[in-house]
Amino acid sequence: MAIARPHLLMLHTRFSDLQRRELLRAAVEAGVHIILAAPRWWLENLDHGRVEHRIVIPDRQPELAARIITRWLDTHGIEVDGLMAVAEESVELAAELGAYFGLPASPVEAAHAVRNKIATRHLLAQRVPEGNPRYAVVRTPDELALALAEIGAPAVLKPAGSSGSRGVMRVASAAQFDGLYDRFRAQCAPDRDPIFIWYRDAFLVEEWLEGDEHSVCGSISGGHIDIWATVDKRVDHAVPMHCENIIPSRLPEQAQAELRDLTLRAVGATGLDNCGFHVDLIRTPDGPRVLEIGGRAPGEYIASHLLPIARPGFSPYQALIEIALGRRPPPPPPIRTQAGWRALRPPNTGRLLAIRGLEKLARDAAVIALERMRRTGDILTRPNERFNHFAVAGMIVSGGLDCDLRRLMDQLEETVTIEVASSTPTAGNTYLE
Repeated sequence: MAIARPHLLMLHTRFSDLQRRELLRAAVEAGVHIILAAPRWWLENLDHGRVEHRIVIPDRQPELAARIITRWLDTHGIEVDGLMAVAEESVELAAELGAYFGLPASPVEAAHAVRNKIATRHLLAQRVPEGNPRYAVVRTPDELALALAEIGAPAVLKPAGSSGSRGVMRVASAAQFDGLYDRFRAQCAPDRDPIFIWYRDAFLVEEWLEGDEHSVCGSISGGHIDIWATVDKRVDHAVPMHCENIIPSRLPEQAQAELRDLTLRAVGATGLDNCGFHVDLIRTPDGPRVLEIGGRAPGEYIASHLLPIARPGFSPYQALIEIALGRRPPPPPPIRTQAGWRALRPPNTGRLLAIRGLEKLARDAAVIALERMRRTGDILTRPNERFNHFAVAGMIVSGGLDCDLRRLMDQLEETVTIEVASSTPTAGNTYLE
C-alpha cells in the first residue's frame, strides 16, 4: 500500500528565478504535494509542473488571505500536513494559519514581534537591552523633532513593516531636519511599494551605527535552535543596498561567538519556533547590536545556494520542510568550502544600455551560477525608489577555505562592464549625504 504524500502549504515564494527554482526543487525532492499561496504576480513564470496547486491571495491583506486559503482547502477537500512562510510578508500569516490548523508554526505573538520593527525594539529593550541601539517611536512631526533632538545626527529612519532596507533613510546632519517628516512619509507611501501598508501609523528613529555587518541564520524546532552559519555581509552605502554575502565568516572565533550568543538571546526572547530565522547584526566599537530579526529563512541566495555549497549535502529548505511536517531535521553537516554572492551594480541610475562580459564570467570555474536581473533598456533605480531595480545581475562563487573570496569576487566583477545612460551617480544619493 502506497504511503500518502503530505501536502505542504507554501506561503509566497522567492523573488528571483534561481532562488525560486531551488525552493521548489527542495520541496519536490522532499516528496510533498506543493500548494502555493501567493499574490498573482508572485505566481508568474513558475515551473507549474512542480507546483500542483496554486491559490491566488491578495497582497498585504493577511486576514482576507487566510479566509481565501481556508475556503479553497475546504472546497477541494485537502488537509494540509505542514506550512511554511517563505517571504517576509507571510510570516504572520503562517503563524495565524498554524494556530488555526494546529500545525507546527511560530506563536502569533512571536511572529508579530519580529514583523513589526517597533515591537522588536520594545522586546529587545526589555529582554536584551545591550543588543539594542538607542531608538524612538515617531507618529507626528513634533515627535520626530523630539526624537532627533534626543538621538542626534547621524540617525536613521525606518518604516515599521518594511524589509530589504526599503524606505530606510539616513539623516546625516541637522541641516536635513527641515521638512524631513513629510519627505520620509512620501518616500514610504504605499503607492510606491505595497510593503509600506504594514504598521503605517508609526516609524522608528534609531542612532546610526558604524561597523561591519553580519547575519546569523538557522532554524528552530520545538524550541531547539540549529545555527546554520554566520554570514559576512557587505553594504554599498552609496546606493544603499546589501551587495554581498560570504559563508563562512572570516571573523575571529571569539567575535563569531559574540554574534552567536547575541543571536541566541534575541531569538529566544522573541518566542519564535518551528521556522527558519535570520538575525542581521552590526559589530560596533561598543559591541554587537541587532539590526533586525527575521522569522523565516534568509534570502539573498543564502538558503538557496550559499549554504548548500558551503555545507555539501545540506538543504535548508528541506530542513524547514521537515520542521513544517513536525519532524526535527538532523544538524547540518560541516562547512567544507566557501560560498559567496555578489550583486553586480551599475555606476549610475538611468537607462541600461549594455552589459558586457557576462558570458565570459559565466564560464569561469569559480562561478557556480549567474542570474541576470535587468535587461537592456530597463530603467535602473535606487532601492529606496523601486525595490530590486538597481542590480543588473548576481553571481554565486565558490572557493576553498583558504581562498580570499572577496578579492576573487572583486576580480571577477572587474571583467563586467555596465553602461548606463546616466541620470544620477550613486555617489550623490541624497539619502546618504
